[in-house]
Amino acid sequence: MSLQTARERRNLTQQGLADVLSLKSKGTISGLERGRKNCSIKLALRIESLFDGEVSALGLLSDDDATLLRDALRRARRELEPAA
Repeated sequence: MSLQTARERRNLTQQGLADVLSLKSKGTISGLERGRKNCSIKLALRIESLFDGEVSALGLLSDDDATLLRDALRRARRELEPAA
């Protein structure tokens, strides 16, 4: 689900979401919704958590950061798998 759709379903304005995330302005939210801005991995994960996974952190990241996060998640899954 898009960030804008998830935000609107929760009756949040861009400024309201920015406030919940402790951002200085709604500009970051606007840029993310329009696909003109990427955010940090930390912020992307906070947004994903806030919306209970309805918004994917990977969709908010640059291609490089999305690859970095995917790789880290794969490594973590392998480490958590029980030994055969």
